[in-house]
Amino acid sequence: MRQPIVFLLASFLVLLAVWQAAAARKESLLLTAEEPGGNVGFYSADGDLLGKVKVGYLPHEIIVTRDGSTAYVSNFGLHDYASPIGYAGYYVSVINVKLQLEERKLFTFPAGAAFGSVQRAPHGIKLSPNEKELWVNCEFFSADGVTVTPQMLVFDLTSDSQAPARTFTFTTGTNKNHNFIFSPNGQTIWLQNGAQGVAPMNPVTGAIGTPFLPAGPGKAVSARGLVFAPDGKLVISGAGEFLIYDVSTNPPTQVKRYFAADWLVNQFLYPSVTPNGKYLIAPSTNGEIFVVDYATGALVKRVPVFALDPVMVTISSDSKTGYATAARGGAITKIDLSNTKFKTESIATGVNAGPNGLVIVDMPRGGIETDREEFRVGAVLSLSGAGQPNGYKIKSALEMWKESVNLAGGIPLSNGDAAEVVVTYYDDFSTASRTNGLLLDVLDDWSPDALIVAETGFAPSAALLDELDDSKVPLVSIYPLATAAKRDEAADEEQLVQHRRQLAAGATVGHDRWVDSVQYSNDYVNRFARNATVIDAQATMAALALETAAFQTGRISGSRYLHAVQDLDTTFFFGSLKFDDETGANQVSGVPVFVNSLIDQ
Repeated sequence: MRQPIVFLLASFLVLLAVWQAAAARKESLLLTAEEPGGNVGFYSADGDLLGKVKVGYLPHEIIVTRDGSTAYVSNFGLHDYASPIGYAGYYVSVINVKLQLEERKLFTFPAGAAFGSVQRAPHGIKLSPNEKELWVNCEFFSADGVTVTPQMLVFDLTSDSQAPARTFTFTTGTNKNHNFIFSPNGQTIWLQNGAQGVAPMNPVTGAIGTPFLPAGPGKAVSARGLVFAPDGKLVISGAGEFLIYDVSTNPPTQVKRYFAADWLVNQFLYPSVTPNGKYLIAPSTNGEIFVVDYATGALVKRVPVFALDPVMVTISSDSKTGYATAARGGAITKIDLSNTKFKTESIATGVNAGPNGLVIVDMPRGGIETDREEFRVGAVLSLSGAGQPNGYKIKSALEMWKESVNLAGGIPLSNGDAAEVVVTYYDDFSTASRTNGLLLDVLDDWSPDALIVAETGFAPSAALLDELDDSKVPLVSIYPLATAAKRDEAADEEQLVQHRRQLAAGATVGHDRWVDSVQYSNDYVNRFARNATVIDAQATMAALALETAAFQTGRISGSRYLHAVQDLDTTFFFGSLKFDDETGANQVSGVPVFVNSLIDQ
């Protein structure tokens, strides 16, 4: 009998060694939705900054898939549920964790919808239990309180669509919904509705049950956070108290209430319960983290934080560490939960970075990849001579576009890598007779992946069209093409008028990083301290066409990428885009023009 025992022991030791080696190859990362900064921050568990990815305006919530590969961030666009100051957001950012980039956007509306008629201010986000759907609550009311009211949006993650697959409108008694959670069995969604209490929602039908208002000491409680404890009970953060409910009954039954007069807290926010069930932990509006004995409700510790306005505490799977965010500060507070000293450390996120949501991701050590290929765009512009005023603005618009792509991590490629945008500028000196030769030189000397041209007298030569056909490089013109290769004074004057014309608010909203012309104009003013014009918008539309085709195909060169540019049919912040098969002109506005369409004409 001794040999089998020895064999089993040896096998156990081998398995233990394998498990320990695998664990040693893993590392925990912290991903934060940094509200004022508009970033997703990547940090090691010890506080080292690993990178930042630019997302939308005032992001709040962040969640991650079970395998840690993909994170989702709600770009709320407003500072707080109680103080809705800002510009309500339009989309959820989909983050590739390994590549540190925004690989996709999920918009709260179909492309081309009318401005002022769409859902906005996405806040709470949750994956369905099978991770095939993303649920998002939107909080926007139109000015009339009727045209747009808050809804729950459901995105089908198994499809390529960037728009919601289903929508459910909140009832009058739940239209203050701010967040939600799935029940442990996934059969019910519990809506967190502030002063409207808590209500169940059927995730299949969207039917919303009767809200219940947890009763406080002589007043209704504002439900500002929900979590299911390991014992299956629903914990509600209220006005200076915690209420614990058994939701297996109908209506739910309150089983515990934790409150003490000397806590002196107006409101608790998002609660957490340690996985071992020992502590209930929540931030308070007085700027402290409360650690409460989950079994008894006794206050164990008030833990100060290193920044302003703590929002939530995310707890490690071993219950040993908590990470508290602070939406009006520049630090995460790391809390040691392994003993009753509750020692804290500060993880700097940058001045007023404002970490709001936070998730912990376990991934292979050194798994973050920061190397980038290059997406090479050559731009032939009039940077000297009569066309210089427009040329300078076009260059500015292209630089802002390039920066926005690269700050978001670049372009994800189908081979698992990513590319950063590199734009090189060439001056045709406002002389149309030079433009074709200059484009040919750029193709021959620099081997670009795409080309942009802006010359009012430009008409492609036969030699240029032949070279474009051979190289499979897309060429997009910001201006209409001339009928002959000479300067068109009338066209030149029209472009000068557009150069002076300030960009007006658009009638539609588009599927791009700016969505509407208001956001584009705001970004432009912040970047260049001057107003955007129609010329800027035309240039950005041309660049967005090249970018969108790359995101759709995962390619930045070759026939497949070229055809993706040609086949675009979408709407951007400045209008719709669909290239005519014969002329290459945008069928909606005439510009931009896909020059390659003329090859076979």
